Amino acid sequence: MQKATSLQTIQQGGSLSHSKIPPKKTLLLLSLGTLHTIANVMPLIVLILLCTLFYTLFAIFAGLAGGKVDNWLAAILYNGIGTVIPFAVYIMSRTKGKTTASGIFFAGLAGIGIFLFSVILARVFNRGGNLAYVIPVVYGGAIALSSLFGWLALKEKVSGIQAAGIVFIIAGVACVAYAKLKTA
Repeated sequence: MQKATSLQTIQQGGSLSHSKIPPKKTLLLLSLGTLHTIANVMPLIVLILLCTLFYTLFAIFAGLAGGKVDNWLAAILYNGIGTVIPFAVYIMSRTKGKTTASGIFFAGLAGIGIFLFSVILARVFNRGGNLAYVIPVVYGGAIALSSLFGWLALKEKVSGIQAAGIVFIIAGVACVAYAKLKTA
């Protein structure tokens, strides 16, 4: 019989009190294992709300870093930390999701997109971009453009209420941009 790994022991409700793993490493394994397990059972809306919360925190902290760190170093920190932690969870995970060549290709393109986004966003904040202006325009614009792409290119269904929401987002972005241009 194969001996269970520390992460498997944690996920199965076992204790690591007799383990030879150092306490800090045990805590990291517990945190990563718990995060992975919880994310697999959460309802979709909870995951979406958590994504919104963490993306908001990213935006706030990126704005606060503006003018205090080189934009290339900022991008390295955003993406480096954003790579190391998910990679550790992936490596430690007992189950691996479906992976295809097209999935790897599109994930790679998304990585290029987030790289470019990170460098440019850091540059915007280094040039004095205002958090209350930059984030609504960038994220509101991204919501509108990605929704339009899904509808037009991917032929995803968009209900009347969804379309109205997208129109409101576009109107909100326009109002924020107009207010900034008017005061500039």
